Amino acid sequence: MSFLPPPLLQRLKRLHRKVRELRAGPREQALCILPWIHLHARTDGMALPCCVADEASPLGSLHTQSAVELFNSETMRMLRLDMLAGVRNPACRRCYALDDAGGSSLRQVFNREFADHVPEVENTAPDGSVDSDRIVYIDIRFSNLCNLRCRSCGSHSSTAWYQDDSATAPADFRILRPGKNPEELWAQIEPLLPRAEKMHFAGGEPMMMDETYHTLEKLLALGRTDVALTYNTNATKWTHRHWDAVELWKRFSKVFIMASVDGSGPRGEYIRKGMKWSRVLESCRRIRRELPHAGLQINYTIGLMNALHLPDFCDEILAEGLVAADQIALNPIQDPVYLSLTSLSPRLKARVRALYEDRMAKLASSGPEDVLRSRFREALDFMDSRDTSSHLGEFRRRTRELDRMRRESFPETFPELAELLPAGAEA
Repeated sequence: MSFLPPPLLQRLKRLHRKVRELRAGPREQALCILPWIHLHARTDGMALPCCVADEASPLGSLHTQSAVELFNSETMRMLRLDMLAGVRNPACRRCYALDDAGGSSLRQVFNREFADHVPEVENTAPDGSVDSDRIVYIDIRFSNLCNLRCRSCGSHSSTAWYQDDSATAPADFRILRPGKNPEELWAQIEPLLPRAEKMHFAGGEPMMMDETYHTLEKLLALGRTDVALTYNTNATKWTHRHWDAVELWKRFSKVFIMASVDGSGPRGEYIRKGMKWSRVLESCRRIRRELPHAGLQINYTIGLMNALHLPDFCDEILAEGLVAADQIALNPIQDPVYLSLTSLSPRLKARVRALYEDRMAKLASSGPEDVLRSRFREALDFMDSRDTSSHLGEFRRRTRELDRMRRESFPETFPELAELLPAGAEA
């Protein structure tokens, strides 16, 4: 048991983490295992080193190149060589920004998860290429089919967004797919399944896509019930056509569901347009009832709109008993910048800081609550890492535009943030 006050204990832990980072060499500070083991493609076919890599650094497209070719594209080979040399490649700027702000980036998360593969980087060829047999983690977004219109999203990841886009400009109501056609895409993926260790499903909304269920059926046919299955889902439905995802998941040993929920009640329903809070709660309750072996995590995409709502949301979700405190993850919005924590005014940042400091002081200094405390602190560190309040004009313009189209009201839904959108004030 520690006799230090919780705030001081937390600061010492952060200092220890920083010292450990400074002691690490340039390679350790730059290296991410994903370029050696991972294949990712967006809904439009663009392949990237991972799902948070900078879009200005594409590997190519599954519409014109094979998965094996993309895995050893020139961009990917140069990225590996940069990391081996301890150089921070711009493609990975988002993770490095979180690292520098004291947060836990996906780079750090995956280096821990796939630690047994890290020694394999020493076998990289002089030109940066590696054997495609090493692809063990697959994340291909099968389409942009989705039933929600989240404020931080767009038609690139949600077909539901087309109705908003068409109100301001002619919209192309295509369903985006990563391959030339479903048959060719499946021909690319199927040979990778026997060696897969992990498959990630996102979208769009993966629980609305035939390919999600075809993949599960193929893995079952191969006897690969040991593959780790992870999902980014809006948790609004577990059934599609004749399939029931929960019944299929019962046959797999490693299932981890990350439910993207950015607030409860009217606030959550405003941010994630089309979501019904009561339906999400019931979906999560079913997971707890019928899949006791499955992991369930609440992913709270924290930004300008829901920063002040976070403590109340945590209280509500923990009271439901669906997850422990350490299974509430906070993912700071980086793009679009106008929705980021960093775009809050100094006055509102001070309010957020005071609110979080008060909540952190009430959390236990060990166990799951200490993990949540660290996430509150990391959110504050990210908020204070830069000032992008110059984007508030864009926030006001875009929010008014969507409020008008959706017949919603930001000031009425978020009265605690009404000063961000004062009546009569223009961008």
